[in-house]
Amino acid sequence: MFENWIIPQVSGFPENFIFAPVVFPVAKWIGTTNCSVPVLHGFQELTQMLQQDPKCLTNEQVLIISKLVENCDISDIPKPSAKPKPILRKPSEK
Repeated sequence: MFENWIIPQVSGFPENFIFAPVVFPVAKWIGTTNCSVPVLHGFQELTQMLQQDPKCLTNEQVLIISKLVENCDISDIPKPSAKPKPILRKPSEK
């Protein structure tokens, strides 16, 4: 939703720029496979990943985004077109 809202409002916003990694700063024992987002085990891994990405926002873009977020009215954000997937629960044992 954020990407759909912000891209038309910020000139020169890089394509496929927004992603949402999961960071486990303490739980190094968690193992993940086939995850749809990057899973990192600490802020050092996050910092390395961000430094390796050649795409950056300009200072002006960051300022524009911060002002847009500050003044955001939730009713202005377009609703996603796809319906959310139902939550599947494990059958309870009786």
